[in-house]
Order: sequence, then C-alpha cells, then structure tokens
Amino acid sequence: MHFLRSLVFNFATYCGSFFSTLLALPTLIMPKAAMQWLARMLGFYIIFCVRFIINTKIIFKGLENIPKDRKFFVASAHQSICETFVFNAVLNAPIFIVKAELFKIPFYGWCIKKLGFIGTHREKVTKDHLVFLEKTAETINKETSPLI
Repeated sequence: MHFLRSLVFNFATYCGSFFSTLLALPTLIMPKAAMQWLARMLGFYIIFCVRFIINTKIIFKGLENIPKDRKFFVASAHQSICETFVFNAVLNAPIFIVKAELFKIPFYGWCIKKLGFIGTHREKVTKDHLVFLEKTAETINKETSPLI
C-alpha cells in the first residue's frame, strides 16, 4: 500500500507541475503577480496531495514570527522539489536561489526566471559565477519578498 500511495503521489505531483507550467505560459507576458499566484496555487495543490494521497498532515509552526514589514532569508536544504512549491503557499512571493541548470529546462526555466529566481553554479567557483552574488544583492535591494 505504501508503494502504491507513493506512486500515485509522484504521478499527481508531476502531472500538477506539468499542467501548472503549461498554464503559466500565458503569464510570461503578464505581470509577475499572475505567475506568483499560479505558483501559490501549485503550493496548495502539493499540500493537498500530501494530505489526501499520502495521508500526512503538514503543520506550519511559527508563521506568526515571520516579519511582515521587512525582507528576510530562509535557509533551506532543498531536500525535495515539494518544499520549493510549498514555500510558495505559505510565504508571500518568495525568491529562491536554485541551481543555474534549472533555467535551461524549457518552459519551467522560463517560469522560474519570470518569478525572479537566482541561479548559482555549485560545481566550481569562478569569477564569472560570482555574478550570482551581485544578482542576490540586487534582488535584496529591490524586492520585498523573502529570499530562500
């Protein structure tokens, strides 16, 4: 039964991600808020799948401690793709630092670029790869969203 639930959950989350990416294509020419709304809905969809397919309740503790009037960082290990989506449901338009290779994925890469995600090269540090630090500083100065 555990294997079957896991299989159904993976199928549902990948299908949900695929269809939300397709739905996001028109938002590429719309304001960023449209894409952020869709990312938030995908987060709620993932929470729904976890609750009703895997039969696990996600509990968010300490949300009242999140500052509403200033920017902040969330240090996250990014253990799964689900946590990235779930953060969209509970935080106000977060900006993620992700592997730069994700921007090369057709459609998905376009969407995360529109959302303002920042790419980083983890394999080796070179002068060209340090542009990531400049991009992060620029994002911190202009965005009001949390940075993950």
